Formats: sequence, structure tokens, C-alpha cells
Amino acid sequence: MISNVDKYVIDTLKGTNEEGLDWTKGIAVSNYYPFLDKGLTKYVSGVTGCTSIVITSEKGVWVSHFTEMGLMDDAGRQQERDSLDQAVQNGNSRYVKPSDLASVGGDLNKESQNVQIYISAPCTYTTDAGGNKACTGSVDNPTWEYARIDTLLTTLFGVGTPFEGVTVTKRGYIKPESRDEVDELADTSARGKVVVQYDPNQLTDKFLPYNPKHAAIRVWLESSPYQREWVASSCQGGNAPNQKRDGSCPSDSGAPSSIPPNTTTATTMLTISSPVPTSLTISTNTIDSSSVIIPPTSAIPTVTTAIASTGIGSTFISVVRGPSFTATLIA
Repeated sequence: MISNVDKYVIDTLKGTNEEGLDWTKGIAVSNYYPFLDKGLTKYVSGVTGCTSIVITSEKGVWVSHFTEMGLMDDAGRQQERDSLDQAVQNGNSRYVKPSDLASVGGDLNKESQNVQIYISAPCTYTTDAGGNKACTGSVDNPTWEYARIDTLLTTLFGVGTPFEGVTVTKRGYIKPESRDEVDELADTSARGKVVVQYDPNQLTDKFLPYNPKHAAIRVWLESSPYQREWVASSCQGGNAPNQKRDGSCPSDSGAPSSIPPNTTTATTMLTISSPVPTSLTISTNTIDSSSVIIPPTSAIPTVTTAIASTGIGSTFISVVRGPSFTATLIA
């Protein structure tokens, strides 16, 4: 049976008119998408052995895919390793270097744009007596299957880079065991999928417009959502007092909004409560304790155990526990 979380992610991809990042074009592929006055959904599918990295700011998102072959240490993969290294160091027509966007005034500048980094990559794992698999290492710092993943992350985000010190969210996943399993997951699971949703038109818990206007981003690393919100800029249709028009606003704002409006601010790191379905690997999620949305109940099914952040717009229930509150979320 497909879980509600899986169904939401699958339906999100089916419902968008946009193509996913085409990682068949190179050993390392990336693109940058600005956040303007229309929402967008960007995604990478088929991440079943490869590594996907997402860098977000309040101005846009950088989405990438690095093939498994370029991260293997096998003697026969030297050409792929060299190709990946060259793309990361120099960039090319298929790979936009994130560092090129991180200088002073850049959309991914850590000093001014609240930059966050998210990583989905294969982990080593253990199997218990019941056959349940879990990544080795910790939830926040899994042990990657390939040592070159750590090398890649150091190259991109380590000491001396424009992203040194930026918060990095790591989520390990367990690779499918066969091609048949990969094919089955395509339409039945959030596994193998990295999704970014941006919406410049967030509503309050009373379903009214924020004043000033708010924008939000949600990143899905498979079944784990991470979300945050900010006061929309002038490029994003913002209306804050004395807000000046940014003359650098790009002209193309992307596709229609895909994030449902019943979303809340996400600034505090919390842990989703148990019990957790064994088919889901959940790491800590970002969510704000100050605003919990309960949409209309007409479409609520009988669901007792599922994981989500508030305001997903899907039909499932989650319990979030914070330092001083407990909230049941129904979406």
C-alpha cells in the first residue's frame, strides 16, 4: 500500500508541467532557478545510487545530480571520476558551479541570503533480525557508501569555499537492490526523488494573506520535508513598507505555484514523533512551533501513523513535539 507521504510526492511530480533535472546529459549536472513572483516545482528523480545536492536561499535554488559512476573508487571508473572532478572545478554547459552564485551580491551569498544545503546520497547500512535496514552513522551524519561523496562535499562546501560554515542537512538513503525495485519505486514511493517547491504567496493560519507578503520553500529528500519562510522580496511580489524594487530581478518567474497555501514558517529544528512506518526513514524536519494549520476536515482519511511537516496539502496526520508544546497536524 502506498503511504500518504509517498502519494503526495508522486502526485506533486505528476501534477507539475515542468521537466525534472535531466541528469542523463552528464556525469555532473546542475541548474539554478530564481525565486520570483510565481511558484515553481523542480525535482530530480531516479536518485537510486547517485547523489543529489540542493542549495537554497531566499532568492533561488541550485539543484544538482552527480552520477554514481563518478563517485565509485573502482579502477575502471577513472574516466568518470575525472569527468566529475573537472565539471565541479571548472563548470561546463551542463553544470553551473554554485560558487559562481555565491560572491558578494550573488543569489547564494551566505552572508546575505540565508543559504541552506541539503544532501541525499547512498549510505552504508545494517540489517536487524527482522530484516529492517538502517543507515550506519547517525541520523544527521550518515556514513556514505562512497568515500568520494565526502570528498565532493569538502570541495564544494569545505574550508576556504564560499559555503564554509553553511548549515548542511544530510539524509542517507538505502539503494534499491535490483532494477525491478528501481522500476517499482518510480510510481509507488518517494524513494529516489528530491523535490523543491517554492511559493511566493503564503497564507496565515486563518487563510489570509500575510502583510507583508511571505514566500516559502520546501525541500523533500525522499519522504523527509524541510521548510522555511521569509518576507517576500520585491522580485517576489513583496509589499513590505519602504521596500524598494530590486533592479536585478530576472524577467522569467517560472511555472505556476505548486505549494499549497496552508504552510507555516519553518525556523526551529524539531524531531517528528514516533511511531514511524518502517518504510519511511525520517530525519529531523524544520517547522515553526508558533503556527499550526488544520485545513478543512472533509478530505481527512483514517490515518494514524505518518510523517509530514505542517501545511503539506496532502491527506495525512502527524504529531509534532516541541520543547514546550505538542501539536497534531492534519493535512
